[in-house]
Parts: sequence; structure tokens; C-alpha cells
Amino acid sequence: MSDRIYLVSEDDKLKPMEATPYAREDVLQRLLEQYPDLLAGEQVDPESPRRWLLIKREAGIAHDGDESHRWRLDHLFLDQDGVPTLVETKIATNPELRRQVVGQMLDYAANLVEHWSPERIQQEFEARCEEAGRLPDEVLSSHLEVSELGESDDIETFWTDVKTNLEAGRIRLVFAADRIPSSLLRIVEFLNGQMDPCEVIAVELRQYLHEAGGSSIRTLVPRVYGLTATAKHKKKVSRVAEDPGIYILEPLVSEMVDRYGLQVRRRMYRKGWLRVAESNEDSRGEWLLYQSKANGTLNINYDGGRTGISEERRERICGVMAGQSLPEGASLEQGNDSTGQPYVRVVIPGFVYDDDSNWEELRSKLHAVMPAFMSAVHR
Repeated sequence: MSDRIYLVSEDDKLKPMEATPYAREDVLQRLLEQYPDLLAGEQVDPESPRRWLLIKREAGIAHDGDESHRWRLDHLFLDQDGVPTLVETKIATNPELRRQVVGQMLDYAANLVEHWSPERIQQEFEARCEEAGRLPDEVLSSHLEVSELGESDDIETFWTDVKTNLEAGRIRLVFAADRIPSSLLRIVEFLNGQMDPCEVIAVELRQYLHEAGGSSIRTLVPRVYGLTATAKHKKKVSRVAEDPGIYILEPLVSEMVDRYGLQVRRRMYRKGWLRVAESNEDSRGEWLLYQSKANGTLNINYDGGRTGISEERRERICGVMAGQSLPEGASLEQGNDSTGQPYVRVVIPGFVYDDDSNWEELRSKLHAVMPAFMSAVHR
């Protein structure tokens, strides 16, 4: 059956436009590169339409394991909240569109955080801006809808959000094609319902053509699939303001400023974390405070922020912290996050998501840890 839409011209003539496959996948890839809005951000999140910032096309992602591979992701975007968005394009005539593309995308996702650090993402973005002859801050200010260029810390906060999203595995996987087969749609809906905080969607971008008199008119119609009512409700519930457990960090904001002279880089109470940093220009201190519902802990994570810390410095901080008296039950941990960045962490047990009876005790322990942590960082 013919797939057709109709255009009413200025002279009131009806012009039928026939659905027409893309000649090559490269055509679809170039369209998304040139017109990111075709990813239909208003359908992805109607309450807060997504805006797309292209970081790189043909982004190389390596895998080092029993077998070494090197793949190329078609597009890497960031939305306005710094969520890495991986886009893989296929056309309907490509047999990989059914199931093989799913395994391919999961490979990309699993290895992205290992080989694409926030610093590399920023470097690729800046290189792309330089190639286009544009200022990175100008491009990013437009993306973030910052009214005054250079008058806000929103840009710095944005890159901090990128780092936090990578650490948390908060990414978005997008399958883009001219037709989404039902077999792929079922897989996408299943993955989107099961993977949290990762989001999985499919974007069908159909092309319609009307040709007459040697000229043609082209219309592109995007439609987003995979955002089932169940999946949207499930992911929304985890961050709505009325949920119990999200306000344990909120009272800390003024205390961080008043007690320690720290400034709040980013506050995401609804997602259970708060990032604070020293405000002086020579600052070396930046901490991520977050609650773990799964582990029942309140955590204080020092990772140096965007600049990071070396393993040598981490060992030195741990050595100083080991000589400090931590609150009862609190433990000191060290390791590397999913991006390979060294960190030092103090874990305070006893956090229960739906029970606020000991939140004051937990906050008291946190305040007992912070002076020791700050002292260790500057030792």
C-alpha cells in the first residue's frame, strides 16, 4: 500500500508526496548532522524538549578485551542537560536494522564511558567549533539558551553535568532509520523499560518527495518510538519532587556555603546528588555528595572535578585521611570511576530511602567528615 502525504500549494493545488527511501545511509547521516532537530526533541520530552549539540560524527569507540575492536558511532550528541546521546543510523534495506544493530549499539554504550572521557568530549566539541570557525562558548551558550555570553557559570556547570552523567551511566541510545521494523520496536520498548537511567528510543525519519516539471519538494517527518507509558512513568517516578528520600541533601546547601565557604556547582536533589567546590581561583577541591538508595549509604566523593586528580595525589589524600578519625561506621574507599578517573570516597551507612528518622544523624556525620576531607586535599 502506498504511503503518501499531501501538500496544498499556494495556488490551492493538491500535491501528493510519496514516501521515498534514502538512496544511502550517508544521506540520512548527513541530514542529522546538518539538522539535529530532526531527532524530534519535542517528542522525546514534551515537558522539556531536548536540544541537540553535535559533538562528533563517526566517533571512534575502541574495545580492548579478549578481542580488540574499533567501531565508529554515527553521531554523538549532548542534550542541554549534558546527557550523552548516541545515534546509530540505518536504512530499511540494511539487514542489520533488525537485531544486529542492537548488539552494535550496546557495544558502543558499554565502551563509551571507558574511551570517551568528559575531557575528550569537550576537546572534540572545541575542535568541531574551530573547524566551523565558531567560538565554543558562543555555540554552547546558544545550546544552553544562556542570554549573556560569559556572564554565567552555566557553561562550566554543563561540562560538570556531562561528567556526572557518564559516571552514573545516564546516557541515551537512539536508533534512527527511515522505517522502524516491528522487531526492532519491540526490542527498543523492552530495553527502555528495563534500562534505568539509560534511555533507549527509536526515531523513524520518513522522506516524502513530490517531483514535477524537473523540480522536487522534499518533506521529512520524524516520529519517536519506544517511550511507552510504563517506561515514562517508571523513570519519572524516580525523580518527582514528592518522592521520599530526595531532600536529605537540600538543607546542606546553605551549610556548605556558611561553614566551609564552598559554592554549589550543581544541585540535583531529585536525582539524589549535589556537587560543591571551593570558590577561590586556585581551587583544587570539588566534591560530589550523593545518596545511594541501592546501597543504603550517603557518600562524599572527591574526584577533583573537571581537572581530575592523579593516582599519586589520590594516594597522598588517602594517607592523610587514614590518620583522621571518621564517624562511627564510616569507611574510606578509593578507586577509579567508569571514565577511569581516580577518586577518594567516604561512605556513611544507614541511609534509608523512605525513612527520615536518622537523616539529621547522617548529616551530622557528613559535617564531621568534610573538614577532614578538605584538610587532606590541601595537605
